[in-house]
Amino acid sequence: MKRTLFVVTCQHDKWKFEMMCRSIGAFLEPCRIVIVHNESDKKYKEWMEWFNNINENFLSKFSVVTYPASKFWPENIPDHLHYELELGGWVSQQMLKILGHSVIKTDEYLILDSKNFFFRHYNIDNTPPCNAHGNWTLEGVTEWTKLSCNKLGLIYPGHHLKLRPNVTPYIFKTNVARRLVKYFSSDLNFYCWFAETALLPETSPAEFILYDLFELRLRQRVIDDNLPITYSTIWRHHILDEGKTPKQIANDIIQEYNNKYK
Repeated sequence: MKRTLFVVTCQHDKWKFEMMCRSIGAFLEPCRIVIVHNESDKKYKEWMEWFNNINENFLSKFSVVTYPASKFWPENIPDHLHYELELGGWVSQQMLKILGHSVIKTDEYLILDSKNFFFRHYNIDNTPPCNAHGNWTLEGVTEWTKLSCNKLGLIYPGHHLKLRPNVTPYIFKTNVARRLVKYFSSDLNFYCWFAETALLPETSPAEFILYDLFELRLRQRVIDDNLPITYSTIWRHHILDEGKTPKQIANDIIQEYNNKYK
């Protein structure tokens, strides 16, 4: 396969993550899966005791590798950034998606969040990249985009800049992610710039936008008019007390979505 499935998760996402694993076991063709647990080493060990049962029951046909977040953090991180990131796992999980290139053995990796799951038979190699569009940003993300352009030596052209949607699923070229970190000269420099910039006022970090801009800088972007402009994400919670199986409920949700957006 040309791709690895890459997921960053945490204790708070257990319920969603189990749903994802169940759907992977039911629908996904065998592939390599890298899972990074975005908390302390102590919590990682506790999480592994829970995950071992999930892995055995639902992921036995896959090549699964798990890592604690500490596997990817550079040495000598300033104390104030350690403290801030303890309060902001949302920032650290973004960095992990980029730093995760170091354990990827395929040309690309497909990034999913714990909230994503499959509802039909699928091969991750068949996931198309998205085309860029101009309806991509909020105010805080615009500031992040300007700062990222400045750091990468790019000219920010204005709000008409076309970028891919800042959502999962998202495809990283492994070599582009590797070169992005190398551009900062070291893992530590990358970490510090990302964390410090993310903590600036009125700035909302977006790892996929940083990656997309660097891909543009390298002229590595794939442009194909036949590709989708965006992916659809459905946020829905169900308690299974309706006398229906999970598969029947999923089918109902999909049918409802299709009827609304024909």
